[in-house]
Parts: sequence; C-alpha cells; structure tokens
Amino acid sequence: VADWQKRANASSLGVVLVGDSITEHWLGTDLTSPIIRASDHQREFHEFFPNGLVLAVAGDRTPQLLFRMQKLQDVLHPKVWWILIGTNDLADDCDPDSIVMGILRNVLELRYQRPDATIVVQGILPRAESDFSYKNCSLYQPIVHINRRLECLAHSMPNVEYFDATDLFVIHTNNDILLRKELMPDRLHPSPEGAHVLGKAMQEIIAKYTGLTPTHVYK
Repeated sequence: VADWQKRANASSLGVVLVGDSITEHWLGTDLTSPIIRASDHQREFHEFFPNGLVLAVAGDRTPQLLFRMQKLQDVLHPKVWWILIGTNDLADDCDPDSIVMGILRNVLELRYQRPDATIVVQGILPRAESDFSYKNCSLYQPIVHINRRLECLAHSMPNVEYFDATDLFVIHTNNDILLRKELMPDRLHPSPEGAHVLGKAMQEIIAKYTGLTPTHVYK
C-alpha cells in the first residue's frame, strides 16, 4: 500500500488501472520484478495512456485488491477507474457467485469514495490449461457465468461500464473456442501483441470519459 501511495502522487490522471498480474504487466513487472515476456508492455501503456497509472499486484484476489483500495483514501482523483480482477480467485476454486460479489464489493468501494468517477469493470479474460482450448478449460463455464453477472450488474449502476475483451483473444471454430496463441502464449497473460490489441480497445472506452482522442499510435 505504501508503494501505491508513493506512485499515486500524480496530477491530471485520466485513468487508474487496478488488478492482478495481468494489469501489473503493463509496468513490465511481476511483483515489482522486471519480466522478459512483458518487457514491451510499459511502452505500450505510455503510448496508449500517457496520463494513466497502474496500481496492481500480481497474485491479488478480490479481497487483497479491496484492502489496497480502502487504504488509498483520498490520494487519487482519476476520471476513470479500470478494474480487472478475479482470475486468481478462480484458480483458488472460489465459488463463481462469491467472486462476483468480491468484484462488486470493489466497485461499490470505488463508487463510495469517488461517486463522480467512471468505473469500468472488465470481464475476466479467457484462459486455457494443457492446450489452447478455452471452451474445454475447466474454468470456461465459471468465467462465462461471472462475466454475464458482471455485465448485468454494471448496467444497473450509474457511472459503471462493463467491458469484455474475450473476442479479442479467441478464435471461434465449429466445435471449439481457441485462445489466439500469439496474443496469449502462456494461456493466461497477454503477450506484447496481446497488450497492444487490448490497449487499443481500452483506449477507445477511456477516451469517452477523459476527452482525449484515441491516438492508436501503433499500426
């Protein structure tokens, strides 16, 4: 939390991204240590979100994220909060409805602290196990269930938007739904190319609330 507060001393923030390792990788780190597979992510982040801030910790579940956000108090005033959390809760065999409630608790905390900010809740990204089949993954149905619930909840709350990046990362075949290997080679985290694809989609949404025109600096 102290490190979060140190990095949060920024003015004119457009967006703050919070979450787990998928979000922390925008910094090119995992638990603050540089990692090769995300070495280009930070450059992508600064190009897409020059007035953005990443506050995320690899391995976090919904309770850990809630604890960190409660400790931030009045430090941050971004126009947009972007939340992506829950995949580690699934890995711990948590009940899908409990995960939905955990994510919702984070959203409600932000709404309480920052009633004028826009909150974007991103659905849990697709993942796979031994092969690249998302549909055959044991977590497929739980992820679909959680994301549907999140979408419904977001639509029922003011200043809350839902974003689902699933179709960016998968290919639909006649009998399967496959992860795009070039975008998610470890079956969980976006590659640099995956971060680019995701960043472009995120930028379109964030621009609506920050007044910044999407740049799409990369081809």
